[in-house]
Amino acid sequence: MNLALFDFDGTLTFSDTFSPFLRAVIPKHRRLWGYPLLLPVIVGYRAGFISGTVLRRAVWFTWV
Repeated sequence: MNLALFDFDGTLTFSDTFSPFLRAVIPKHRRLWGYPLLLPVIVGYRAGFISGTVLRRAVWFTWV
């Protein structure tokens, strides 16, 4: 049996696993077309205007 664990909130690991999880499950072509759609949200997050929760929700609904 194969088992994959992803810790989205950092309770089991020392770092966030959301990004590695997305890279593992979302095909590259879907990630590539999603980046332009997410660019405003990513810029807002980096500038401090958007929370990580909002960013994750936008990423989730865009790619998954």
